[in-house]
Amino acid sequence: MSDAINAAISVLRHQLQEQLQEVVETKKTINSLCRRTGQEIMFTDLDTPSSVGVTRSDQYYGKSPTVAAREYLDSRKGSGACKADEIVNALEQGGFDFDSVGWKPSDRPRSLAISMSKNSAIFHRLPNGTFGLIAWYPDVAEKRKSEKGTEKTQEKPNSNGETKAVAAVESKAVDEEI
Repeated sequence: MSDAINAAISVLRHQLQEQLQEVVETKKTINSLCRRTGQEIMFTDLDTPSSVGVTRSDQYYGKSPTVAAREYLDSRKGSGACKADEIVNALEQGGFDFDSVGWKPSDRPRSLAISMSKNSAIFHRLPNGTFGLIAWYPDVAEKRKSEKGTEKTQEKPNSNGETKAVAAVESKAVDEEI
């Protein structure tokens, strides 16, 4: 019986590899159409994966929501940003205990989106509502650093009533830290 199961696994792995190759070919076709219409290509991950990433049933158990979300996004770097719903589903499959953080099932995507938005040093919310890791977007990370450290000169009176130029750092504290 073990030989029959191993043979079935082998056949299924071969079928899976063919399906993955078809996905790559579809992505190439989409990219080609994008180029022809003057649009930016959509897919850069055109290598056929040698294996499908499988989430362990306990992979996110005992972790904080932001740590688990970061690990999930990190594991799918080649696939790009995704919606909070997808991250919630992956965390549930990976054993994350949403009840321990007190998140109701209907509020989980929204609560996770809020947590990730508050951690802008790790996560980046794209204009289309998807989330990625800030490390994937070096230009955005650099822009945030320069905005955070921007100084402007203000006139401030001292105890004698005289004004003096004082450097004040603009605060971009909204959504920067939890």
